[in-house]
Amino acid sequence: MNERVYNSYAVTDQQKCLAHLRHHFKKLNELPDLHNQAIGEAFVNLIDEAFKNYRLWQQTGDEVSYNDWVNQFK
Repeated sequence: MNERVYNSYAVTDQQKCLAHLRHHFKKLNELPDLHNQAIGEAFVNLIDEAFKNYRLWQQTGDEVSYNDWVNQFK
């Protein structure tokens, strides 16, 4: 089965923006299963870190520091 969600693209062919992923992980925090809250919180924290560092790069224009952070973040 080839599930299609957005604009008739297969789920595996779609990109997700960080804001949408953050929203989904926040929803995961509300589900009662075993480790959902810990997983959701961990990913929300990672996404928030990415937003913070991207915003800092936009403000400072320090591409070297941003690229160093990106490589460590990976």
